[in-house]
Amino acid sequence: VPVDDAQGHVVALDYFISKGLRRPGVVAFHTNSVALAQRFANGLNRKGVEDISFALCMRVPRGDAKEKGEAPSEEYEMVGEIRDRDVILVNDILDTGESLCAAVRMVKRCGARRVFAYATHGLFAEGCAEKLRESGVDEVVVTDSVSIPPEVLALPFVTRISLAQLLSETIRRSVQD
Repeated sequence: VPVDDAQGHVVALDYFISKGLRRPGVVAFHTNSVALAQRFANGLNRKGVEDISFALCMRVPRGDAKEKGEAPSEEYEMVGEIRDRDVILVNDILDTGESLCAAVRMVKRCGARRVFAYATHGLFAEGCAEKLRESGVDEVVVTDSVSIPPEVLALPFVTRISLAQLLSETIRRSVQD
């Protein structure tokens, strides 16, 4: 059985380029999203986008919470420069939105001009949309890889982009090979 790894983020590249990004910054906010964010930044670069910054917004566990008998807490640390840049926070899955919202707050504190989020799979667990609304993210872009509740799609800052062309091309190539 032929198999191909369809990279959903490639459909988002042209969409973000159409946004007129100024000095884009691509930010990974999970350790498991670093490779995806790098591919995203490289994809923008291959499409002619210049002056792209790559940064990490990483969770740093606070070590003294356990010693004090408190619930473990985490702080976020920015590695890289995103001041006065249009930032795209990249991850594969958007579920509860907690990590994304923390990353939005961090990049805004670090001086991001506009803040976008991209996730290949927008699961939007209960309460996620409200958290995103309160975070101040400018736009959340997800693909149609999973069903998205209509009330989430109705939000003015949520955009769904189609994987249909990518999937049809992937199928066509696997059948031809």
